[in-house]
Amino acid sequence: SYRFGTASDNGVLTTPEISLGGASSALLTFSAAGWADTKASVINTLTITANTGFELSGDNVIAELEKKVWNEYTVLIKVNTSDDLQLTFTGKRGFLDDVVVRAITTVPAPSLQDEFTFFPQTTEEKATKHVTLTPVNYTVAYYTTDGSTPSKTNGIEALLTTGVPIHGTTTVKAIAYVGDMQSEVVTKTYTQGNTVNGVAAFKALDNDTEVRLFLPDEDNARVLHGHDGKQLYLRDNSGVLCFDFGTTAIFNPAPAHNQHVAGWIVGKKQTEGGLTKLVATSNTTTDFLALAAPVTEPDTKPTIVTPDGEGEHRPLARQSSSAFP
Repeated sequence: SYRFGTASDNGVLTTPEISLGGASSALLTFSAAGWADTKASVINTLTITANTGFELSGDNVIAELEKKVWNEYTVLIKVNTSDDLQLTFTGKRGFLDDVVVRAITTVPAPSLQDEFTFFPQTTEEKATKHVTLTPVNYTVAYYTTDGSTPSKTNGIEALLTTGVPIHGTTTVKAIAYVGDMQSEVVTKTYTQGNTVNGVAAFKALDNDTEVRLFLPDEDNARVLHGHDGKQLYLRDNSGVLCFDFGTTAIFNPAPAHNQHVAGWIVGKKQTEGGLTKLVATSNTTTDFLALAAPVTEPDTKPTIVTPDGEGEHRPLARQSSSAFP
């Protein structure tokens, strides 16, 4: 650990000459901290420079030192010479430690979230999901969602962890750069799950198929039996189905006999003893199913009233009154 500088004078530290073995880029990392007795209004800085033929870049070429706290800093070095590298640190009232220079011979690819299946959020709209893209901290990543190969001139830049928006089944491709060096392209595909309408269509699926079941209002799905909000037997115009939630999902309050059911729910089709079940998965939620008492009142129709009073409604007879002659 090196203590440098005073309140009035700069401290200077110069490294020995460092051979980078012909690499075109290198990475400098170091730890630094500000002195404890530095006034709160004073921000001490540490400036890093290099000998001719080397270009330093990044936010920490001039590092701001936090009072009484050690932080790690990173500086990218572009090599334009075959000479050895020599770095100089200049600053007031601080501490410097763990100075490391690494030649970069390969660029680590950014990481993309594991592939998954997702489902639309409403019956009309496609989902907007976000998947996580994380580049290594000293690289700059670019990504595409249209199937094209990303590059510095094609795609969206991602310096830090980024949420990549996807709409429908989407292939995300990402690449990372250090200077002019690049990583391999990472490719992941995120799949929008299928939707089936009605119990009959769900029963026709292969076992263990995960889908979104949509129950249209006009299919008149009704609760036959509900148990603790974790099991629900229902019938629509096309057949009978059991929702088996286990501990993954729950209706609250529990469904009541003959309630109307409409909306959608995600689950996996299974058959047990001849009974078709929608078994809950990690995508299952009851938030998008509506339970309501069935409509039992007859249809009402407007009554036509003619000017002469014919029809079901007659004009009221006028009553005499002394107050209203």
